[in-house]
Amino acid sequence: MSALKAGLVVVLFTPPLLGQSASSWVDLYSYEGQHSFQKYGDGIAAAGDVDWDGVADFMIGARESTFLNAAITPGSITMYSGATGLPIYRIDGTSHTSALGTVMCTLGDINGDGAADFIAGDPMYSIGSYTFEGAFWVYSGSDGSVIFWDTGTPSSFFGNALALLDDLDADGLPEFAVGAPNEGSGMVHVYSPGKQKKIRSFAAPDPNANFGVALASIGDLNNDGHQDLIVGANRYDGPGGNDIGAAYLISSRDGSVLHRFDGWDSLNEFGKVVASIGDLDGDGCDDVMVSAPHGRLGLSLSVGIVEVYSSVSHALIYNLTGNNPNETFGASLVNLGDQNGDASDDFLIGVPYRNTNGIPGVAVLYSGASGLVMNKFGTGLHLGFGHHLANLGDLDGDGYADIGISSAESLSLFQGSASIYGSRKYLSATHDSVSAAAGGPVDFLMDFDRIQRGFSYRLLASSHGTGPSIINGLEVPLGWDFLLNLTSLGSFPGFVANGDGVLDGDGNGICNLVFPALVLSPYAGQNLYFAAIAGSSLLAPTLSSEAVALTITP
Repeated sequence: MSALKAGLVVVLFTPPLLGQSASSWVDLYSYEGQHSFQKYGDGIAAAGDVDWDGVADFMIGARESTFLNAAITPGSITMYSGATGLPIYRIDGTSHTSALGTVMCTLGDINGDGAADFIAGDPMYSIGSYTFEGAFWVYSGSDGSVIFWDTGTPSSFFGNALALLDDLDADGLPEFAVGAPNEGSGMVHVYSPGKQKKIRSFAAPDPNANFGVALASIGDLNNDGHQDLIVGANRYDGPGGNDIGAAYLISSRDGSVLHRFDGWDSLNEFGKVVASIGDLDGDGCDDVMVSAPHGRLGLSLSVGIVEVYSSVSHALIYNLTGNNPNETFGASLVNLGDQNGDASDDFLIGVPYRNTNGIPGVAVLYSGASGLVMNKFGTGLHLGFGHHLANLGDLDGDGYADIGISSAESLSLFQGSASIYGSRKYLSATHDSVSAAAGGPVDFLMDFDRIQRGFSYRLLASSHGTGPSIINGLEVPLGWDFLLNLTSLGSFPGFVANGDGVLDGDGNGICNLVFPALVLSPYAGQNLYFAAIAGSSLLAPTLSSEAVALTITP
């Protein structure tokens, strides 16, 4: 590519309103509750491989399960095959006040049968009559039998949140944390599956905090060799008023507070939802997402705000806000890993009560690197869609995480529904390496959606990593350099055929490169990165593929 000619930089660096998706999402499986008040979909979670077929499975909860003679039954969890989408087994709750199926977490294989096991929390579980001790159960993934369980104290709502940790007690098995937000000012308890008991407890550092309403594990922040915890406390009272909320970074070994992120306005309930995200700021540690789904924007109530922080410097990386009053932007958060090939984790935010053009509830996929929108999910049919989100692992074998989105409120009288989405990538290459000395052919295959048929496309290249960069208002997952400048202008050397073109009737295109011997010598031992853009006009493209790496061997 040294034969590329220099060109005038005319690429516009105006920040885009929308950085479009680097993949097409397809509906793998769809489910609906079977009767009114079932609240099917009031929980959804990855389960790992429970049926030994090599494909990750998943579980969907139904908070009330059935409605019979005015007596609400105590919830259920249905385990589904990730390979077929068919049910494997169902577990029913046992308490009349139970909310089994709302809080679930995979645990890995702790009983040695080769199948992943899991935990289910039930904050509404009552031993007596409406005593709400809460509980959790550790289940065998292979058949749903109980391995062990525990309950909290009266009115503690023990089991309201769960987080998987690493091996704290050196028995070869991971530990897990359980939130009890109404036990005093809130408690977090840590359990050993190997010992089948509680091994430590952490009390709220501040009064009236609701400490433990949300939990997420994060990387080792204090260099003690173990994962630490993000703990939400949405009722924390601070200088900004009552219930401004907070999120704590705490040590998983002794509960010491490493940092507290404070809310800023009364009744915002900052910390209602927390999650970890990969290292966005390049300091070597995972970063932090905290939601205030009832956060105000000016005088508008419950617009919702999500803030992304560095876990090391504690600086705000960026924040994201909802659009309209009462849409509760940030009611759910989930890290999806790298979806667009730019080496940064991306994430999904639930907005269950947004009503845009008649669509009641959406889930929005964001680029972790830039905070720009990559995709939106919403059927237009399901009220509360996006209230529950899950990273389900790779169900369809494409190397990328698939998504579960559900709502217990949708359809007739809280019947409930859930949708499972898999991604289809837009760009692939016939080879993943080419010799600098010998050269050779590499074809880049574009597989955009059929609705993009007739769109113009252009293949872009960079030797400077995965960026991202902004090209004519569109985010692309390539680092800005000489190659990207030229290819973005449509300037290609003679060994590139169809660098520009028009997508066919199925939304497909192909770019053919036949590298001459030695032309890639300046890049030997490095990677070149490629991405395709498309749009009705390349002066304002609307779609970018993910980045595809090509290794240049000597």
